[in-house]
Amino acid sequence: MKTPSDQLSHHQLNYGYAAALPVDGDSHMRGKPALIVLTSPRRSGYYEQTLALLDEAGGAALPRMLFVDGPASPDSIKAHSPWGPPGGQYTRLAPPEWIVRSCYTGESRGGIWGGTKMAMVNVLRWAADVGVSDLYYFEDDVLTSKNAVRAMQAVNVPDDCAFLSFCDIKWLGGNDKTPAIRRFAGFDEVDGTGHWGNQALKIPQATLQYLRSSQLPLWHYRYGSDVLLSIMVAHGPSPWKSYGVVAPSLVQHVGLNSLVCPNGPQRGLGREAANFIGEDVDALSVVDQINRSPGPM
Repeated sequence: MKTPSDQLSHHQLNYGYAAALPVDGDSHMRGKPALIVLTSPRRSGYYEQTLALLDEAGGAALPRMLFVDGPASPDSIKAHSPWGPPGGQYTRLAPPEWIVRSCYTGESRGGIWGGTKMAMVNVLRWAADVGVSDLYYFEDDVLTSKNAVRAMQAVNVPDDCAFLSFCDIKWLGGNDKTPAIRRFAGFDEVDGTGHWGNQALKIPQATLQYLRSSQLPLWHYRYGSDVLLSIMVAHGPSPWKSYGVVAPSLVQHVGLNSLVCPNGPQRGLGREAANFIGEDVDALSVVDQINRSPGPM
């Protein structure tokens, strides 16, 4: 019987469709963890708060990149630089400790900007080429619990999980805040749509290198970047087939305006994690229980 990914294989594109991002100047990150936030020039009012919260939650101790999914024209490079745009009044896109870079490498089908799928793939490829040990991947519209980034660093990715999600917007664990790592299959899980929500991920080096060296399926319609990620880790000779969802959620999704699903619900399923630990709760208090949670039966 064909799996959903087999049925879609005729839409597969070679990974070479995504051009490599430059890694010059990033050698100091090799073998070290790195934190990235992905944003879009079509958004505003989210990422400024997100960057500040991540810094306060422990991100300030890590190399940090703000990736902007915008066209790499000379004007946009200026606009996306740490001091852009040029003119009489300068506005920082990020604090000076953050490196700001475009992750746009070309138009997607239909002439639309690369979009979150292509941007995600470009960022994952960059992380693999740099050789970071763990990638802490965030979208630009999140609220953190106290010490959330420090806790994410302390939570171990089980050997049978390709990555961990720390924001359960799919409500796979409902409102259950019992500390645990729940395993779910990639694309074939429950409703056939796989992982939801790239708000807060921990992706280990082994997964980054596997994705970098494989012929990865890239679909440019219907599925968002989160589902695409679960397809990618479940595709072909993957050593994992599953990903982990951490409970309680240490990060909350606060964005109300989705670029992927602009007509979707503003609150509830697909938007907020029902088991968010709370912004005033110390996430480090549950790390030991999460790491001691039993594996698959």
